[in-house]
Amino acid sequence: MGLSKKSSLFYFGFFIVGLTIIIYGAFLIYKAKISEKWPKIKGEITKLEIIKKTKKKSVSYRPSIEYKYLVNNSNYVGNRISFWDLSSSDKSEIENSLRTFDTKKAVEVYYNPSSPSDSVLLPGTNWGVWQPFFGGFIVWLIALVVFFYEFLAKRFGWQK
Repeated sequence: MGLSKKSSLFYFGFFIVGLTIIIYGAFLIYKAKISEKWPKIKGEITKLEIIKKTKKKSVSYRPSIEYKYLVNNSNYVGNRISFWDLSSSDKSEIENSLRTFDTKKAVEVYYNPSSPSDSVLLPGTNWGVWQPFFGGFIVWLIALVVFFYEFLAKRFGWQK
């Protein structure tokens, strides 16, 4: 006596979704970690603003930035502050995090030497970079536990 096809596909789907998020999270952690070793160059911030996003009754704010920099006589434009999400429901928190940046002022830009268009202003990891990995792990683990519980329950007659 096994699981029905429908429930097996359901658990398998959650398992795959969790695994996909884990892989994406691991890639993000890896990229954030290696960005600490990227070369840095002076750049200039050309645009800096706070974007307000409203969803039903909740409001969130996130920074939007553009900066330009020159690598090997080629001009590039970047827009990544960090590898983690800097959005918040508190606008003053975003304003405080942007105080270190000022339009038309020089800024250190870390760029990927094998792909100079890939850049970041704040390299490295923090808790925000790890969230997709742990979120995916939780989804994957729940799917695995529920699948095995259902399998064992049907196998040993724990269900009616």
